[in-house]
Amino acid sequence: MNDDYFNQNNEMKYNKKYKDTSFKYLFNNEQEISNLYKAITEKYINPNDIQLENLDSLVIADWCNDVSFRTKDNSVVILFEQQSSKCSNMTIRCLVYYTNLIQRFYNENYGADDENKNGFKDKIYSSTVLKVPKPEFYVLYIGKNDINNQELFTEHNKNFEAVTSFSDDIFLQVRVKNIDIHYNKLSTQQIQQSNTLAGYSYIIQQYEMYDKKLKFSIIDDNARRRIAMTKAIEDCRKKSYLLDYLDRKEFKTMVQKDFTFEDYCRVKAEDSRREGLQEGLQQGGIKTLILDNLEEGFTKEKIVSKLQKRFQLTQEQAEQYFEQFS
Repeated sequence: MNDDYFNQNNEMKYNKKYKDTSFKYLFNNEQEISNLYKAITEKYINPNDIQLENLDSLVIADWCNDVSFRTKDNSVVILFEQQSSKCSNMTIRCLVYYTNLIQRFYNENYGADDENKNGFKDKIYSSTVLKVPKPEFYVLYIGKNDINNQELFTEHNKNFEAVTSFSDDIFLQVRVKNIDIHYNKLSTQQIQQSNTLAGYSYIIQQYEMYDKKLKFSIIDDNARRRIAMTKAIEDCRKKSYLLDYLDRKEFKTMVQKDFTFEDYCRVKAEDSRREGLQEGLQQGGIKTLILDNLEEGFTKEKIVSKLQKRFQLTQEQAEQYFEQFS
């Protein structure tokens, strides 16, 4: 990955959204999500059965969902939201994400394209009952105040503001499970099931502890926060948490500087595009050399030798290119 972003000077502003940024980064692969799901629900889903979903800006620009996935047999869809502050509208947020995911799912699987976006419309107006994944919604709370684990119910129907359980009188009912993931609230079993969840919670706990201790020091806010995070990272190392991530340049940048997960994805995409272009240019040169030399009557052995020297290829690679383009 291009290191330009990771070599910026210490004057770069601190990432105030480091909790959200690091959560998205850490739980961005099937194995970590499987472990997280097991730690939260005590239910297991094989990583090979997980289909990641990117719901960011699916509905409205700047609406960001943290982690979402569905099973490959489309039986369950799960949305995780990491929260550092209370959101009274989480049930509605999850409902909006879910309904839009269903629309996208049917558009992707029933022939909709940019010119004809009727995959979902054609199905929803038909007489056939649509089969949709069972939704599961979870809020993973790690704000500054402790909370009691509780379920959040839809509270948006007039005259039903105090709803605490499902009711026959309410026709739209949404339930979100609210889970406290502060480090001191995690069980031994949860820590064992997801070392990454434990590390994520622990690094936040340690950072906030050091930041509070340094609050009245003479150093500026950005420097204080970077020092606090550096100490928290070292504490994680001592506890053997996040060892696969602590030395990654992008992770250290995300938790110490104003570099979001979206920035990381953009830089990664730019790198992939650049590498693809370079590979394409190299292959174009290889193809030209092979065809030109064949036209001039050179033998395969001679052409392979030229390929090795000019493009720093192994003999096996050069022979494969010769077979591909000759």
